[in-house]
Amino acid sequence: MAIDPQLCVGDPCFDLVDFVVVAGSPAAMRDRAGSLARLLDLDRDHVYAWTRVNAAVTAISLLTWEGPSTRTEALLTLARDD
Repeated sequence: MAIDPQLCVGDPCFDLVDFVVVAGSPAAMRDRAGSLARLLDLDRDHVYAWTRVNAAVTAISLLTWEGPSTRTEALLTLARDD
């Protein structure tokens, strides 16, 4: 699958995702996404959708370089969240 970067250029919701997935459980990351969205008056669902994408990408990178861990499991759980 190819992702067109034009979809996220300049999107303030996308710009937040690194701050959301920095640490914590899936619930903590979910809550952080909502808190940041409220604080910055952004669409919570849009922030959370980008967060889930970033969680998957971050997990793949960590799995590739470091192998499975509780961190990768938390990220993959968040990415699978409905």
